[in-house]
Amino acid sequence: MSAGRKALKGIGIVLLTVLAVVVFAVLSLFVLRGFANLERVSYDGNNASGNPYIVDDTLVAAHRAGRKLAPENTLAAFSRCFDLMKQQGYSIDTLEFDLQLTKDGYLVLLHDDTLDRTSNCRDLDGWGKNSKVKDHTLAELKTLEMWHDYDGTDFDKSQARICTLDEVFDYVIHTKGYTHMSYIIEIKDSGSLGEKAMDKLYETMVDYGVLDQVVVGTFQDNVTKYIDKEYADKGVIRSASIKEVLAFYFAFCFNVDMSKKDLGYRVLQIPSSQFVVVDLGKKAFIDYAHHYGIAVQYWTINKEKEMKRLMDNGADMIISDYPDKVNQVAKEQAAQANLPLFAVAN
Repeated sequence: MSAGRKALKGIGIVLLTVLAVVVFAVLSLFVLRGFANLERVSYDGNNASGNPYIVDDTLVAAHRAGRKLAPENTLAAFSRCFDLMKQQGYSIDTLEFDLQLTKDGYLVLLHDDTLDRTSNCRDLDGWGKNSKVKDHTLAELKTLEMWHDYDGTDFDKSQARICTLDEVFDYVIHTKGYTHMSYIIEIKDSGSLGEKAMDKLYETMVDYGVLDQVVVGTFQDNVTKYIDKEYADKGVIRSASIKEVLAFYFAFCFNVDMSKKDLGYRVLQIPSSQFVVVDLGKKAFIDYAHHYGIAVQYWTINKEKEMKRLMDNGADMIISDYPDKVNQVAKEQAAQANLPLFAVAN
């Protein structure tokens, strides 16, 4: 056999091996998806851990302050949330938003890595495509229009500028008087910038007296480690990292006893069934988490059918772009069960 044919044969064997591994992995995950229907623990509804985020009635969170109801992550979105609560009797228990650190050290609200999608930065001199928060001062960022990914016109443009964390807390707590509102705050920055953002976030939470009302999240592994090292004993509550969620899911699949595990988080903030091979919204999974004192909150749930399923299964919170829809589903669920609708948070 020639050297060329030997090489081709070798490549073919490698490709077949890789294909076999991929097929095996996918089939295994499908098996795990079906396996997730099996009850692991008998959870009786008794929150023995005392985790305040494990609740009887599913809570409602406005994702990016309700990104489909007003320009996301702006005071206009927060304003819309409060209008819904006051005018229509809705319950919005939690405000979810994202933070990044500016060039001059302010925490501002933005989800994306760049300002392109939500602002008019591409049309301005000195900005352009791929403009980032960290490269600009707060004063510069305040010149941007932050409503370019929102279709409606039913908002106050003066409220649809980039806003700081201090402005949010001032508005929610002092202007609107929602002193007991809870928050999910995600740090988007990575590396040392993410650690500085965490330092600033902690300082601000303490200043406004909301430390025990905030769950801090991040997709940045170094920031998770930094929180555990510097703030675990200072009252900061965080959600699980991606690695921790995966580890918890596999522990669930194999019914691992988590009672003696030293978990650094009290909340799982996860998708439900967006993935073909993994369904994290199963009742068995939620019961397993509750049994070990972990709350389960789901993002980003925008379809009424999925909202209903998660409520039926015992989800602690639904994080949605449409908090009004979540409330409507909750109202229908309560009516069917002949139960009183939950009260408006304040």
